[in-house]
Amino acid sequence: MAITLTNGNYADGAIIANGTNSYTFTANKGDTIYLSAALLTGDGSFNPWIRLYGTNGVYLNQEGSSYTEARIAYVATNSGTFTVLVSSGNAGHSGTYRLRLAQVPGAFVTPAGDESGVLTNGGYRDGLIEVGDVDFYTFTANKGDNIYLSAALLTGDGSFNPWI
Repeated sequence: MAITLTNGNYADGAIIANGTNSYTFTANKGDTIYLSAALLTGDGSFNPWIRLYGTNGVYLNQEGSSYTEARIAYVATNSGTFTVLVSSGNAGHSGTYRLRLAQVPGAFVTPAGDESGVLTNGGYRDGLIEVGDVDFYTFTANKGDNIYLSAALLTGDGSFNPWI
């Protein structure tokens, strides 16, 4: 049975050797979909592998696999329920992962301890990005407003670059 994903929230899961987990979410035509599956633990050769299937169950040729974080970015071409499959990119291996759905436009939830939320004009929000994390922010603007957003690196592991 598939687990339903909520926009912005995490779904932690475990893969047993040669296993696959299934998730679903609904989207509208034109929605931007971003999925990430971050490695939490593994047997040394486990790496998250995600695949996206359309509303008719057909594979959308969208997949991601990595030793630390698998990612998919997709713009929905139709409306309905989509399916995400998660397994190990290396057959026969097991581990745990954190799957996250980011969907725009749409309301999102902010998990406890996460930095997502509302931006205030002229203010700033410090945040922390861990592997597989996406922070969501909203602000109010009017037609014709000039908008300037920036993200500055405070700390990082040498390869981290803020991306907005």
